[in-house]
Amino acid sequence: MVENYVLAKKIVSKKLDSNHTMYPFMVCSLYGLLCKYPGHEEMITSLFSTTDIIFEKGPVEEILRRHQIDMDFADPIPDDPESSISTLGVSNQGHSFLLDHGEVIYEKNKPFVICSTSYTNMTRLLNTFCHEMGHLIKGEENGFHHTMVNDQPTFIIRTGMAYIIYMYDKDFTEVELSNSFGVLDEAINCIQTTDVMKEILALDTFVEDDSIHSFIQSLDKEDMIKDHGYEDIVLLLRLFWDQDSFKDSIEAHIVHGGIDSIVSDFDSMMGDGSFQKMSEILEELYEMGEEYDEDRFNFLIDSFKEMSEQYRSQIKARKKDI
Repeated sequence: MVENYVLAKKIVSKKLDSNHTMYPFMVCSLYGLLCKYPGHEEMITSLFSTTDIIFEKGPVEEILRRHQIDMDFADPIPDDPESSISTLGVSNQGHSFLLDHGEVIYEKNKPFVICSTSYTNMTRLLNTFCHEMGHLIKGEENGFHHTMVNDQPTFIIRTGMAYIIYMYDKDFTEVELSNSFGVLDEAINCIQTTDVMKEILALDTFVEDDSIHSFIQSLDKEDMIKDHGYEDIVLLLRLFWDQDSFKDSIEAHIVHGGIDSIVSDFDSMMGDGSFQKMSEILEELYEMGEEYDEDRFNFLIDSFKEMSEQYRSQIKARKKDI
């Protein structure tokens, strides 16, 4: 813990003077992330140092436009300005594709995090920033892959559990765009962000710097230990997450991108295709609008709870066999 605190101050001090108003914020953020993702210190500090961090007032869409950032990647940010306030932050790994004389060119730009300082307070801003940094951390290693599928250039971008596949035809026209495990990944990231917040709160037990101690004291402690974003989905996912085998499997592989290992661990207990089914239930529940089929909704909820109970039973059975 102390080592991570010393390292966090060292890295942040290269960006900000210790008297800067955001210095305590950044030290606490980096400290929490280092504690949450142990063994990745070099990658996390390098990413933190090279990421463009933008905090500005206004809806996220307006901030993107101000900085002339392509918004295509930002889906599913809502088009309705009245609903945009629910989106407090976005992040991007810096992957981009260009069409140049009939050839698809890949470019890696600087990653960035954008957080709106409107509609929020310092506690929620801290959560939002750490949430977006969590996405970047879990996509930095093995986050991009280029291959050929049926002689078609194919690009895969991954962040955490979620990955997007771009495929181009012989005329270099995009012919396919698929997303996998997106809602599941957001729910996982929300839970892990809550863990980061708890690490920051624990920092106050030994920190001696007055400015950082004062910053932590100013935070809303009750709000920090709550899950924010995708709340209904997170509540369901915790039926699995709070069982150590599920959490341990994901946290052992998610940073490196070992998605196949995570799926295999789950399916070995629940049967082939079970992980995909679990993810699809969360996806469908999330996509249900205000007008939804109540019978279908209840069926999905019951199915998910049944899966979690089955998973719990499998864990107990395995422990008895040991």
